[in-house]
Amino acid sequence: MPASAVWPMLSTRIWTRTVMGTMTTAAQARIYQLVHQAIHQGRLSRCDHLTLVSAMLADATLDPLDRSQINRVFDYVRMGRVRLVD
Repeated sequence: MPASAVWPMLSTRIWTRTVMGTMTTAAQARIYQLVHQAIHQGRLSRCDHLTLVSAMLADATLDPLDRSQINRVFDYVRMGRVRLVD
């Protein structure tokens, strides 16, 4: 699926905070922003990379589509399509 087809789906989802720690709208928007930036600009700061890694490891309620988009960024880093910058 092309990246342009995925962005509208990501941006229209609404998240609410619960006692169990479900992702908030602000946190989901930040992940969307980082994924979008990495794929379209071809670069990602190490700090932002750590944010994505933390989201994957710490948030068990992360939506499968969001997980796949974050994994896509990680794959692009491994393939050299996205560079980690300081």
